[in-house]
Amino acid sequence: MAGNEAVAQYLSNHVSHPVIQRYEAGEHVQFGDIPGKPGDIYTINGVKLTYGQMIAMGDFFETPAEMRRAPAKVLERLRDLIEKDKSDPGKAVSNQEWVEATKDLPKGHQYLDMAAKNAAHFAPGKQLSTGNTPETITDHYAAWRTYHFQAIDLAREGKRSEAMETNAFADHFLTDAFSAGHLFNKAEVVGKSKKSFESLKLTGRYGMRTNVFTDRVGEFIMADSKAAVLKDYLIDVGRVGDDWQEVTPHNLSQIVSAVSWKKEGYFYSLFVRILHDRLNRDITHRYGGLEVENNLGEKWRLSGDETLKYSEDSLEIGRRAVAQSQANVTSVIGAKDKPYYTALAKKVWDFTPHPTAGGQKKIDTFEAELTDASKEETAMEFAAVAVDNFDTLLDQLEHEEHRLKKKEPAKK
Repeated sequence: MAGNEAVAQYLSNHVSHPVIQRYEAGEHVQFGDIPGKPGDIYTINGVKLTYGQMIAMGDFFETPAEMRRAPAKVLERLRDLIEKDKSDPGKAVSNQEWVEATKDLPKGHQYLDMAAKNAAHFAPGKQLSTGNTPETITDHYAAWRTYHFQAIDLAREGKRSEAMETNAFADHFLTDAFSAGHLFNKAEVVGKSKKSFESLKLTGRYGMRTNVFTDRVGEFIMADSKAAVLKDYLIDVGRVGDDWQEVTPHNLSQIVSAVSWKKEGYFYSLFVRILHDRLNRDITHRYGGLEVENNLGEKWRLSGDETLKYSEDSLEIGRRAVAQSQANVTSVIGAKDKPYYTALAKKVWDFTPHPTAGGQKKIDTFEAELTDASKEETAMEFAAVAVDNFDTLLDQLEHEEHRLKKKEPAKK
């Protein structure tokens, strides 16, 4: 197992970054900030923020209390990047800029750390979450309800600003519910993909075993035009001593296999990512878009992360949900009588989408396809995620881990 151990070690330290699945910050902010209708301004540690900007902060902090404790310079950087991201959500701001913005937060609470803790941004599973702490919240409804109820309690104590700050944080998870790529349960998808992957036959010697899925991923990566530069490199896959070889689909397959057991959580989150992305971009296709309805009888085709601009209905109905959430809080400021929390929550959650029969069939079809590790298409989409980060991967393996090196020029 020494070979795979070494390969997995350098990948787990540097390659296996968290998979980011979310409405972009520039989209989240639109649910709370309406052009031409200036809202209240809130001040946290001297930094002025709109309600929409605070909604977007839900991707960068684990709790409202963490947001309030953040250094002013971190809040300022995030606020400015959130506004920048509005111009082209998901593309105007790079991941590295978000990393830099949060570098002064404690380790374990920086951008990539938070991106890894994303189960609470997805839909409830068959068993509804009963958790009310960051460690036990497992879906976006439980997260929204937890922080919304905290906001109501703060409002009853007369702490209006703190209540609205907390509620904006809650509404981050409310707006997650308006993304097509979040209408499935992460844990259930991980379970299905894991069962499928582990059922595949292994080949090769002990410690460096691969299967048809990892072999295909290696082949697809090597077939991409970005990987053409690998012909100029040699790779050391971590066997005993220096063992520099030509970069081939097979040794890339060994790397993927190593990650599957060394960084299991990261590996299976990639299956979540490809389903998430498929649902998000479905609305860009002719007659596409996930068909949904809400408890108010409204029916529409739902957009997703980076595709909010394709569905005016998603944004408009989502804004009404946020407005009702705000109204719940302001209606109990200073109230002595305990409110009926469940009824207040229903007023808001009635706006949120759930798939129609046709929409659910589409989710089930995509999920069955993209959690099936035996299918060629699944490996292709899995490889595409790696290719998206190819330049960063190449730089890390060459200059940080020294597992890739340029070939020496041929002697004349």
